[in-house]
Amino acid sequence: MPLVVEKLSISTSTYSVVKEAFLRVEKGKRVAVVGESGSGKSLTALSILKLLPESLKVSGKVEVDGTNVLALKGKELRNFRWKKVAMVFQDPSASLNPLMKVKDQIGEAILYHGIAPKEEVEGRVLELLKMVNVPEPEEKMNAYPHHLSGGLKQRVAIAMALACDPDYLIADEPTTALDVTVQARILELLKELSNSKNMGILLITHDMGVVWEFAEEVFVMYAGYTVEAGRTEELFKNPLHPYTKGLIECSPRLKGGKKRKLPYIPGSVPEPSEVQKGCPFYPRCPIAKDICEKEIPPAVKADGRVVRCFLID
Repeated sequence: MPLVVEKLSISTSTYSVVKEAFLRVEKGKRVAVVGESGSGKSLTALSILKLLPESLKVSGKVEVDGTNVLALKGKELRNFRWKKVAMVFQDPSASLNPLMKVKDQIGEAILYHGIAPKEEVEGRVLELLKMVNVPEPEEKMNAYPHHLSGGLKQRVAIAMALACDPDYLIADEPTTALDVTVQARILELLKELSNSKNMGILLITHDMGVVWEFAEEVFVMYAGYTVEAGRTEELFKNPLHPYTKGLIECSPRLKGGKKRKLPYIPGSVPEPSEVQKGCPFYPRCPIAKDICEKEIPPAVKADGRVVRCFLID
């Protein structure tokens, strides 16, 4: 059974930050959630692991292989976070303890969850480092995080996330702080892991170029809503939502070649606290109609996709 999010709402005491978001990840599939900063994509990802602050109210459906994630507590929740779904964060330096060697950090997760007895932990750590293509793994496992490059830190973070052999991996902007060459290697590594381990991977990103290179399916988020979802190739070939079209047009790596002025989407994502009657993209939309200002469009099926737009026939 898949990882499923439906009608997800995340709110403070006064306003909503995520509204009716949805996504689906099958085992062995690579899926991306894309949108600008403030779209709600990272909050949606954190809700899958129940990592949001208690001050935020979460409602809707979050299920993984039939398990209601929002109802999990205590030991069940801790095991779920490592054995069923694991996460790689944007900044590996923030997820690694600077005072612990690599082998101790990965080994701690292995021991805590009973994956291997103490005498076998180092061997398991070495296997994981080799799995994520860390060069000279015997040497690197005895290093501290500050001895490693940004790319190697991210590989170590991925190895740590794989310590309990999860069915699903969430990667939140895992390549943002890396140069283009290292970024490509990390994405290729995630592809290899998905294929070899039949692992479902959910990639959170703002970069449509990364989506094109990595994902088989994509969910586009804007101002807390999922506004378009479908197969990556079809969505890029014929984007149905004007926001999706704008993101593709603004991506330099998708529109390379001849020199030209790179287009942009005017305006910015509205603040969650802003009260809106209609479509949140209305103020920035180049083809908006009167109804767009007055009502929020429903999510409808069109051309094999799901789209939230009044302008879809």
